[in-house]
Amino acid sequence: MGLCVENIFIFNRSFNCNSQKQPKISFVLHAAFFLRCRAEISLGKLYLTYLKFINMEKLSLKGHLFYAILFCISISPKPALSQIMFDDPTRHSSCTWKEKEKKEDIIAIITKNKLFLGRVNDKKASWNEVKDNVSSFQLTRIRVGAGSQNELFGRDRFFWSKLFDAYSSYQFERTRIGVLSENKLFVKEGKIDELWLQVHHNVSSFQLHGDRIGVLTKDGILTVKEGNLKSLWVDQHHGVKSFQLEGDRIGVLLNDGKFKVKQGGLTGLWVDEHDDVKSFQLEGDRIGVLLNNSELKVKEGALNKLWVPEHPNVKSFQLEEERIGVLLNDGKFKVKQGALDKLWVDLHDNVELFQLEKDWIGITHQGGNLRTKDGSLTAMWTNQHAEVTSFQLRKDVRVVVFEKK
Repeated sequence: MGLCVENIFIFNRSFNCNSQKQPKISFVLHAAFFLRCRAEISLGKLYLTYLKFINMEKLSLKGHLFYAILFCISISPKPALSQIMFDDPTRHSSCTWKEKEKKEDIIAIITKNKLFLGRVNDKKASWNEVKDNVSSFQLTRIRVGAGSQNELFGRDRFFWSKLFDAYSSYQFERTRIGVLSENKLFVKEGKIDELWLQVHHNVSSFQLHGDRIGVLTKDGILTVKEGNLKSLWVDQHHGVKSFQLEGDRIGVLLNDGKFKVKQGGLTGLWVDEHDDVKSFQLEGDRIGVLLNNSELKVKEGALNKLWVPEHPNVKSFQLEEERIGVLLNDGKFKVKQGALDKLWVDLHDNVELFQLEKDWIGITHQGGNLRTKDGSLTAMWTNQHAEVTSFQLRKDVRVVVFEKK
């Protein structure tokens, strides 16, 4: 299988080759590569540091050229060398490796301001620290983004790349990345090092969804574009508090609590759905609304279908395929699966955060203890990590593993 530039991180498998003791120069080169992976510093500065470390500052031009070539070889993203450096910077062997792309279930967490990615094998995650000083993150099926000290970084296969300074929010969506900075929206598409394109100004919030981009301006106007990044904007509604793009549907919650949805083209008509709405979610052909009195209602199918009351005393909720999850005001967490009139299944008490991801469920409780269950709603919980401040479950992440030929 060929190389794919949009695999977000690397894991090692079958690392059973016989390692031999490395000469000093090889160790330094490998250490230099490891430092480049762990720190976002310039290659020039790293090269000078490397020369100083091995006492070769006073080299002839030919000498500089020779060691510069060795240095570049050491930091080039060769799959086998890079993989070994990811696991242990002092290990190297003459083994021949092949890479294989797989889809795996991944958990991303922040604990003690560090970002960890966990491969789930037999329900239990094995953790790898991938970045420190992290305040936020987003894991997609091809990339991972992280906010660190007001700087945005993205990881596409081997390395972290610094993407933006002084951002206020960001989103990774397929091969697009959007950043809101100083009320201006910037978007790039394609490779992670593509140039940014400013697509709007006076922006309060935004969403990327497929080939659509939605922008809520600071004066409450929702405008949406569809297609390439330079296509024209189409104004949708004024007086908007929040919005969501989902498939060919657009939902808006107005400042007066009215909730409306349109389906189809950007110039379609709005359908009045409900009044007195606190929050909402569109998911496939389902729509959920949480009312100001904490009652959750859901409808399925056409926009003019009747609402089905689901549960009172709801603090937050999530629709995920044919499942509905609710966190109640007293900390109880319940999920139902199937038709809207199915019975609720009590899953946990004292829940702080939760997420549904296909047939996977994650919660934190009692001070950040992360637990997950996969499959049936009656499956047993698996303890994953303690002191978790935020987490994300993601099925079918594209990863690369290395195997001995």
